[in-house]
Amino acid sequence: MDICLLFFVSVLYFSILCQAWEVQDIPESVRALKGSCVVIPCTVSYPGSPKPTENLVAIWKKSPEEEIFNTQISNDRMKLVGDIGQNNCSLEIKDVQPKDGGPLHFRIVVHGLDSYSFLNKTPKPWVTLTLKIKTKMAGVAVVALCVVKHTCPTHPPKITWTYNTTKSKVQHLAAKDAEWKLTSSITLIPEARQHGEKLTCKVKYWGGMQVETSVVLQVTWSKYNKIELYCLFCF
Repeated sequence: MDICLLFFVSVLYFSILCQAWEVQDIPESVRALKGSCVVIPCTVSYPGSPKPTENLVAIWKKSPEEEIFNTQISNDRMKLVGDIGQNNCSLEIKDVQPKDGGPLHFRIVVHGLDSYSFLNKTPKPWVTLTLKIKTKMAGVAVVALCVVKHTCPTHPPKITWTYNTTKSKVQHLAAKDAEWKLTSSITLIPEARQHGEKLTCKVKYWGGMQVETSVVLQVTWSKYNKIELYCLFCF
């Protein structure tokens, strides 16, 4: 069964020598899809001047005793997306499994300075698929939109349509709380003979999971030969 995992993140701060250890950009929760991937955004700062990457160790833990990622240890499923030397502590998890869920926290070790743990909650994987049809103000052409949210910007989903068209417009934008929104749009001019046919949007996630949703085309002709398109089933 395909499931979602939820990671919660809470942060504890303190200061040393009037300069704060601080972690930012970690959302309170992040959702991820089982078998796919997820990126947990994270930005860290520490007292003193910037240190080279080799003097920094980034560690993610599920508990004070259970370490799941360490930049000094090879890991096939997890890696930092950015450079910890540039204050980027964002973690990518591939092939998300139920065991990955639960509270997580981040720890940084700065050689020659100190180490600090940021106690956090953790996020879950999930999917929201939206298919919308909207008419243009002029003519009979309509635009179909397929919108999907995800949390793995390094490996975004792929969207395909059942409609016979070679052109689709794709937009990939950051939303909020570690979510990204992928939108695919196509322009179609349905004919009367297509009344009752299904228009389907298919989404394939990194890791192989696929989902789809459809609308039934309701095409009618008026005496002015204007096509009206209704969405009977939309997410």
